[in-house]
Amino acid sequence: AVLFIYNMISNSIDRVIYMETKTLHIIREDFFRGKYQTERPRYKRFEDDSIIDETQSSEWNKQKVHELNEQNKKDLREYRETCDTLYKKMKQEILEALQSSYSFNEQQAKLIYDFCHNEWQGEMADMFYFLEEISFLIKTFNKGEI
Repeated sequence: AVLFIYNMISNSIDRVIYMETKTLHIIREDFFRGKYQTERPRYKRFEDDSIIDETQSSEWNKQKVHELNEQNKKDLREYRETCDTLYKKMKQEILEALQSSYSFNEQQAKLIYDFCHNEWQGEMADMFYFLEEISFLIKTFNKGEI
């Protein structure tokens, strides 16, 4: 009976820890649900001699083309800044998950992340898969279970 109660308490504590700290699995799900992504703005660059409104003067059209191109540049710059912020947030959450779930220190977590990110940069599913696999393997080695 004591062992049963101990297991119930231990499992409850594990669930509480699980809820407080995001795991790689949760971060991966969030990534594929679009949490770390934003919609790319519709960008259209107008040529200098474009005509926006035929009823307006050529000077007005030139000015309007300039304004629209500048707005497009601003929108694209803001999009890139948002993407960078979301990427940094995801990376930080991954590093925290590696530290909490696998007991790595900050330097170890960065090393594992950098390796997986560089190897599978364009393939996020592969990167998350290998982050989990490599981390599990290293944790197992560190525990002396192999």
